[in-house]
Amino acid sequence: AALKARDGRVLSNRSAAYTKLERHDMAIKDADECAALCPDWDKPLARRAMALAGLGRHLEAADAFDAAAAKCTGAEAAPGGMHGSGAKARAEYGRLATAQREFAAEAEKKAEEARLVEAEKAERRRREAQQREAEAERRRGEVAFELREATAGEDEHVLERCIAAAQRNGVAKAEVASARAALKKIAAAREAAAAAARESEAVEAAAAELASLLDSPDTTRSGLKSALRRAEAAGVDRHAAGRELLVRARERLGAKAQDAKEAKERKDAEAKAAAATAAAA
Repeated sequence: AALKARDGRVLSNRSAAYTKLERHDMAIKDADECAALCPDWDKPLARRAMALAGLGRHLEAADAFDAAAAKCTGAEAAPGGMHGSGAKARAEYGRLATAQREFAAEAEKKAEEARLVEAEKAERRRREAQQREAEAERRRGEVAFELREATAGEDEHVLERCIAAAQRNGVAKAEVASARAALKKIAAAREAAAAAARESEAVEAAAAELASLLDSPDTTRSGLKSALRRAEAAGVDRHAAGRELLVRARERLGAKAQDAKEAKERKDAEAKAAAATAAAA
């Protein structure tokens, strides 16, 4: 019995030391071992209560103080201090138990206040998210309308800007795809127009060159023939004025060919006459 009492005091004192060091789990362990050795002693229950209080487990601490008070069966402390203490200790444990329940109530109150604050924050975040989504939806509607308007138009740059805005604002993929198809058509039409313009410029240049040669008295047959080939390749004959130019050029070439033929015939005749004269002499 003396060895049990000595071990109980050691465990009780060490539990108190652990509590002061804020090693509350170790304090509870020693208090429980002490209570097992000295089941009639109030101290291990009080040590356990103090460690639980240090952990913030106030209701458990209050129950432990009540259990310690229940061990105080006499009016005064029992001899040796290893059995139930007296009425004074019982009253102190009761006060401590009440204080722990008050702490628990205060902690619960603060926790409830914190829950309410967090709930308010969560509700505010939810409303803000709804507002952002509503604003995003409104903006999506505006951008989608602008995209449809641009798709129906022919301004390539405006349509490109609207497609970029639609992608940023999450407009339906089908609408964006339709706009992209329209953009390709506009680009193709632009390229076709540019090609037609280049072709028209080539036709005009070829026609102007041919007309200039036809109006010049110094035009050579080879120069006119080359200009005629370029005019035919450029498609000058697709216009009435161009066809008239080609007819004039061909007639002019024909006339030049006839002139060249006649000049050759004259030259040949002169050569023959000169040869005959030389032979007669």
